[in-house]
Amino acid sequence: MPEEEGLVQRLAAWYGAGDLSEVLENFLEEHAAQVDVAAGEQGHANMEVYKVFQGILEGAIVGFCKDEGVTEEEFSRRCEAEKAEELNDRILTAIVKGASYEAFMALVTNWHEEQAEDAEAGDA
Repeated sequence: MPEEEGLVQRLAAWYGAGDLSEVLENFLEEHAAQVDVAAGEQGHANMEVYKVFQGILEGAIVGFCKDEGVTEEEFSRRCEAEKAEELNDRILTAIVKGASYEAFMALVTNWHEEQAEDAEAGDA
């Protein structure tokens, strides 16, 4: 169906045009260091940070769905159909994957790795 094509691309444009990308980047800067990625478990501290992250993403998804005139269920189905996991943007990927704990941990792990790489580059 032609109207189903490009939902992920429209999400990417919507995400890039709004304040959400900045809000989520700031969230990572402020909270990702609190997450124990080595433990990988849903410990209390990790879950508290995840709940805040999840609330931000759920609000964004609801807003996007409203703008697009689709239900959240339709959004999920269409994103899956478009193979959204191939997205390069880590935060956009987390949005598309529905703010699952696993997507959150992957995002935070990536953030930790980038911080380590930046620290190494700064030491060089």
